Amino acid sequence: MKRYVARCTPWGTIQTGDFFRSLTATEKAAVMAHETGHIRNYDTLRRLWWFLTLRVFWDFEWVCARCREQELAADAYVKEQGLAHGMRSFLCRHPQPRSAFHPGTKERLEALNG
Repeated sequence: MKRYVARCTPWGTIQTGDFFRSLTATEKAAVMAHETGHIRNYDTLRRLWWFLTLRVFWDFEWVCARCREQELAADAYVKEQGLAHGMRSFLCRHPQPRSAFHPGTKERLEALNG
């Protein structure tokens, strides 16, 4: 079972998980744009590099901050594509808590609205 909505890979593809099917068409478009934003910014390759160079171990807080920035930048790409409404809907229907690597729903909604 693929217990995620969608994710991008270091080789530039997007994988959708089991939860992707439950989204509306607008939410699907926004989620795909978010993942495309990660690909356009080479985010997965950067994260892989941070892991391979062990930076994630000796500069954990820096890596966490950069990952949160990457998430907000991917949301900004969604907004640029005119799909902010779909991302807002997704975030409201599927709230996400803040973690070391991800901003929470409130922060993401504020960035989308700003």
